[in-house]
Amino acid sequence: MLYFFLFLILAASAGIFFLVFRKRLFGDRHFRFKLFTNIGERYWIKRIKRSPKDPVLYKKLASWYLRNKKIDDAVQALQYVIELNPEDKEAKNKLEKIQDRPA
Repeated sequence: MLYFFLFLILAASAGIFFLVFRKRLFGDRHFRFKLFTNIGERYWIKRIKRSPKDPVLYKKLASWYLRNKKIDDAVQALQYVIELNPEDKEAKNKLEKIQDRPA
């Protein structure tokens, strides 16, 4: 029974510590989101370095760029996909949609 109460006290103090210092520990949301998105970009680039002739990886990188509103980078990645595989209709359609968008 004593251990249970000690555990409760420890858990409560850890929760209070977290509430007090969470801003210092994690920073603001924008910074965390930016950190997460940069990790995603680095992940795909690292995978591409391992197999630079794989068009699927470039398509995934282009999709990541589109989700993060890096349109110019997405266009470059899709153009390289088409260069690697000229018969890739999905990449061609996606590239046409991007280029048809109003600026």
